[in-house]
Amino acid sequence: LFQPLAYEFDVATTFIMAHRDVETVFRELVENDKVAGAVLAESRAQVARARAVVDDIVEHFPEVTRAIKTQQVVHTLLMETNRLAHDLLHHGEIEEKEYETITDCVTKAYKNARVPTSVGLPSSTTLLSDCGLL
Repeated sequence: LFQPLAYEFDVATTFIMAHRDVETVFRELVENDKVAGAVLAESRAQVARARAVVDDIVEHFPEVTRAIKTQQVVHTLLMETNRLAHDLLHHGEIEEKEYETITDCVTKAYKNARVPTSVGLPSSTTLLSDCGLL
C-alpha cells in the first residue's frame, strides 16, 4: 500500500509544482489572451484535482505522508552534498580522490537511508473489509 501511495503523492506534488513554475512563462509566451485564459483555466482545474489527491493522502494517511517527505528530504540533502562536492572539485578545493570518497559515501548513505515502507498501515484486505466492500 505504501509504494502506490508514495508514487501517487510524488506524481501529484510534482505536477502541481511544474504547473506553478510554467504558468508565468506561459503568460509571457502566449499573446492571445483568450487562448491563454482557456489553457490556464484548464491547467488550474487539473492542479486543483492534483491538490485534492495530495490532500486526501495527507488527511487519510499521515504516516505515509511523513515517510514520503522524510524520503524526499534525505534524497535532497544527499544530492546537495554531491553537488557541493562537485563544486569543490571544480574550484580546486578538493582533489579527485577526495571527491570520489565523498560521492562513494553519499551513494552508500542513500542506499542505507531507506525510509521504512511499513509505517503501521493496515493491509489492503483489512482496509477493504472495514469499508464493507468484502
